[in-house]
Amino acid sequence: MLCLAGCAAVPAGHPAMSLLDRGDRLVAQGDFAAAVTAYEELLARYPDDAVAARARASRDAAARILAARQEIDQEVSRLRAELAVRDDELGRMKQDLTARESEVARLQRELATRQAELQRLTAEAERLRGDLEKLKRLDLKLERRR
Repeated sequence: MLCLAGCAAVPAGHPAMSLLDRGDRLVAQGDFAAAVTAYEELLARYPDDAVAARARASRDAAARILAARQEIDQEVSRLRAELAVRDDELGRMKQDLTARESEVARLQRELATRQAELQRLTAEAERLRGDLEKLKRLDLKLERRR
């Protein structure tokens, strides 16, 4: 609670003191906007009263707290909006990753198929080379006989 010394000389039933007490209660409850209004009402009605200086200080402190809260609320709103944008971006990136992982899996299957085909063709080529060598030898034998 905001409280400064020097108000003890003001009687408890004094109207300015009632407004000051109301402002202090509102500050204690966390209602800084209403407290600022109460302090401003006191200053408008009793600008030269003994509690006016304390009311000004309390009003200014409550106004600073209120402004700080508004700045915090704005920053929280900005951060929430930024978080929403980042969440959307993350969702798109996850979808992209899923698509790329599917493409990688498809390409791995295709690679395995092509490697199997390459092995089959390599074996076929070796068999054909062997057959060709046999044919060459047979051809040479036939030529020698002639």
